[in-house]
Amino acid sequence: MSARLHIIVGDGKEFHVQKELLCKHSEYFRDICSDPLAGYQQPIRINHVDADTAASFFGFLHDEDVYLATGISLTVHQKADGPSHAKRQSYFLHLSKCYVLGWDLKAYTFCNAIMDVLVEFSRKGNNLKFIAGGTEEITKYVASEATYTPLHELLDDNYTGFAKTSERLEEFTKIAGTEEMKVLKVLKDISKSETLDKMKELSFPWERDICYYHKHPDDEDGRS
Repeated sequence: MSARLHIIVGDGKEFHVQKELLCKHSEYFRDICSDPLAGYQQPIRINHVDADTAASFFGFLHDEDVYLATGISLTVHQKADGPSHAKRQSYFLHLSKCYVLGWDLKAYTFCNAIMDVLVEFSRKGNNLKFIAGGTEEITKYVASEATYTPLHELLDDNYTGFAKTSERLEEFTKIAGTEEMKVLKVLKDISKSETLDKMKELSFPWERDICYYHKHPDDEDGRS
């Protein structure tokens, strides 16, 4: 039986995970387990993550099925007959937390799998920042500029893309009331006019190959 690492996350939940799987998927664990001078001690603590997010990450290590690991519905992309707005907010928050954890642990296969779901979510006409503006938790995990990731860029592109065509702009104004617009402006501190000025220089998720938002550690800039 493969050796297991004892891991405790921020809310005190304990996990025992196969060392081989952790090292296969995470550069963070690979580094600390392969460096004889690191002298890591068990349990290994990851203080900034909750149990549900950690469980999704560890579940992905076994099955490499992002829907199974996260518990996200296959209908998450649908507007008609799909999840309610509140449910999509919950899904989006969980996926965002998973992405941030994967990024911190340098688990890029996991990040890319999460990103595939979010890009498809965007391509189906969902305004990600409108959804993100619904909870303070999403603001905390996604809107921070402390670490700029491909997830941040996806949000920027998606938001700006909603102003690209009159059809999307009309849809946006229907779902985003005054208070929601205030939240969006706080998230990015960007006015509609500034957004429109930038449109000519930007491409959007539905215009890009999905791999644009993927992380590739072998590339100098992390993407291909």
